[in-house]
Amino acid sequence: MRKAADGPRLGKRVGGALYLHRDALRLLDADIQARVLAAEAASGARDWNVLKIEAKAVSLLEYEDFDASAFPRLLASARIAGERVVRTDYRARANPPILHRKERLLHPDDPRIPRFASLTRTAEERGLFSASHTIGTERAWLERIAEAGLIIDGQVLAPGPAGGEPVEIARHRTAIGRTRLSAPMQALVRHDFIQEGVTVLDYGCGQGDDVRALREGGIAATGWDPHFLPDADLAPADVVNLGFVLNVIESRAERVETLRRAWSYCRRVLAVAVMVAGHRPTAGLQPYGDGYLTSRGTFQRYFTPIELREIIGEATGVEAVAVANGVAFAFREAADERDFLFRRQVRRAPREVQFRPSPRERTVSVREPLAERMRPVLEAVWTTMLTLGRSPAPDEIPSGVVEALKGSNISLGRAVAWCETLFEREAYEQAARDRRDDLVLYFALGTFTRSAALADLADNLRRDARAFFGGVSKARDASQSFLFTLGDASRIKSACERAVELGLAYRERDGVIHFRADRRESLPLELRGFVGCASVIFGDLDEAEILRINAEKGTLSLYFVADFYAKLPSVTRIARVDLRRQAIHDRQYGGADDEVLLCRSAYASDQAEREERRSMEERIHRLLGLPQGRMTVPRGDIARALRRREML
Repeated sequence: MRKAADGPRLGKRVGGALYLHRDALRLLDADIQARVLAAEAASGARDWNVLKIEAKAVSLLEYEDFDASAFPRLLASARIAGERVVRTDYRARANPPILHRKERLLHPDDPRIPRFASLTRTAEERGLFSASHTIGTERAWLERIAEAGLIIDGQVLAPGPAGGEPVEIARHRTAIGRTRLSAPMQALVRHDFIQEGVTVLDYGCGQGDDVRALREGGIAATGWDPHFLPDADLAPADVVNLGFVLNVIESRAERVETLRRAWSYCRRVLAVAVMVAGHRPTAGLQPYGDGYLTSRGTFQRYFTPIELREIIGEATGVEAVAVANGVAFAFREAADERDFLFRRQVRRAPREVQFRPSPRERTVSVREPLAERMRPVLEAVWTTMLTLGRSPAPDEIPSGVVEALKGSNISLGRAVAWCETLFEREAYEQAARDRRDDLVLYFALGTFTRSAALADLADNLRRDARAFFGGVSKARDASQSFLFTLGDASRIKSACERAVELGLAYRERDGVIHFRADRRESLPLELRGFVGCASVIFGDLDEAEILRINAEKGTLSLYFVADFYAKLPSVTRIARVDLRRQAIHDRQYGGADDEVLLCRSAYASDQAEREERRSMEERIHRLLGLPQGRMTVPRGDIARALRRREML
């Protein structure tokens, strides 16, 4: 440790520990470098960027990128002491540790040091480091910056508007008129939370267009808004919507309080929607607090998916579930969350009996005629067996079927045995395999989201766990093992190859495939898990046309296409979900900036169309000198290349 700490510019010393950036690792003694490499191998940590060295331990810390964040938040850590490895994930924490004086961690020749040091000097001059033991977490640090009348603008601490004086914000100007339901209301309808007999409260309803549309559709909906409907009655409702309200509130404390009030009226599910970081240009906007002032005198705060989940968790005390980018649900009861997660992940292939064998020839057997007479009842039992993939309990089959069996003095076990004789056994075995896969995926994704729903399983899921795994604990162990395999690039590559062999996906190159989004439920289990984890981070994938998996990078890309059947389909949006970093890169295109899809030939309906589209796509690749695997190209590039060719 003493040898590692030699020299005034090497790392930052806190107590008995030395902190330094990964880029400065080569300055350390060879023995210490070997110790760090061994710690990396033991922990499996790959994305760390800050090293903490103690006498008997090494910690590999993953902070936010130094260039992207003035005071980076700690995302994850791995502490290795001998054979003991302790991993901690800070991403879901509402108030994570942050890093100050980051220039001290860098290599002495790093060109960023003067810029970062200037930021530290400003903080020192404004007294922000006084009582430094109280500013180690994000919330305390941001509050101290705000109290000093400052804002964070890139890598600079700048005065707030009017030298930190409060400004008047016209929040009501952000309310817009709508010609269709807002995004969170659409999500609630799509997932069956809004239907006849359900009460809905739109908390912060603006001009009330969502409420009016729901009422005209026969839904008992009410709305309240501090500007447009301040005197409206507020009463608890099954469903509460807080749509695009938090992002127009300039005070973080008030955002949390608004969320708490909305949650207090919620009986079942709270939908929260916000403006998403990266979806709107911020150039030219005036920084204010943790957001921006617009030319209309309004305030906008843009949220990342992690920030949205954090503030919901802080206000409600429950883990939010991402439904779409910028839209999340919070559930009052674990049962509602459990049902929602299961409905969203379970494959929806039909399981009813579609083919009937011809009637058997009657014999002297006593059971045969009775079984034939009971055939309609047995078919109902068989349908339930195909749905569950196992023998049902009496409360899992229709009550009329139970009564019919009792009336004929037939036990459910005997009816099940007859079904296995009368109907196609292979279909039942396949249903069992499918159901087991569904359960592995359900438990794995519940573990991935740390869902409280897994702690309160319904009776039918407990029966499933006993039937397919031998118990709930064994089911959780199996799903935990499965979840870990999703980080193995070689396993995902193999699953990609199987998907291509089954005709469900198209190979772009080794370990990279693309497929229609509506085929994801038919993919091999590993890929369903991969896509499911991405949906936990991003939300619903239903509006995407094509999904693309890169096994090596651990990413799922979503391609949104305006008219998939056009001659040159336009990709209007590409969102990439990085599972390893749990981050989203989301870009929208418009007009001449649209991307043209160059793999449409793979999805052609017949050979003639496939050849025609492939020929056109290959001409575009040659014209622009693109590799054949390129999936999209800006429409403007094609137009410019054609103009150059005409000029020649």
